[in-house]
Amino acid sequence: MADRKTISPIKDSLKQAAVKAAAQSLAHAEGEQSAKEQDHVQGQQPGQDPLKWYAIRAFKRKVMKIKEDFEKQNFKTYMAMRTVEFEDRGQRKYKDVEIIPQLLFVCCSEAALTAYKSTHDQDFMIYKNKYKDAKGNLVATPASIPEAQMKAFIFITSTGNGKDIEYFGDIMPHFEEGSRVRVTDGIYKGATGFVKRIKRDRKLLVAIEGVAVVAISNIPMSYLQKI
Repeated sequence: MADRKTISPIKDSLKQAAVKAAAQSLAHAEGEQSAKEQDHVQGQQPGQDPLKWYAIRAFKRKVMKIKEDFEKQNFKTYMAMRTVEFEDRGQRKYKDVEIIPQLLFVCCSEAALTAYKSTHDQDFMIYKNKYKDAKGNLVATPASIPEAQMKAFIFITSTGNGKDIEYFGDIMPHFEEGSRVRVTDGIYKGATGFVKRIKRDRKLLVAIEGVAVVAISNIPMSYLQKI
């Protein structure tokens, strides 16, 4: 018969294995629950097409109508805005204006986007990826925006009422290539982008490839960390 000294380590080993298995099972369950909660927050049901960010350019000043239509379907939208000051009959007033006219970002499924496009074809264009298929035919599909790019763009354009934002169109300026950096202090703390020198001014550029490039100036070098 095995003595107690032999049995005790075996029991301890089995106990540790059981605890480890239980912890792994709990972590797996929590992961599944977290994924379900994330889907619920984004308005996405299991089995549905994934929700992604897309960029569209509205025509004929239809951007607000398009924005409202998507929001009625519980899809998130984003427009880069800035607050400007003006005088009206001797009174100082403020209003929000678009930083990038008629540009709207929509977080929805590709199916929902193309379905809306089919009934509002003359109202807007979708930014697309273009490539050739196996037969050499040119194919164009809605270009989804990586979550990291969208978060950086929203953060930069929504901080400080957008007053420091400069818009460069949809192509990264061909200036001196700079380092990728993170802002470590100030109102833009946490923002990431590329530092480039444009007209003797150091700027932090943030881009959504093929859609928009924006820049902010006057960030102290001590606030920038190379990444």
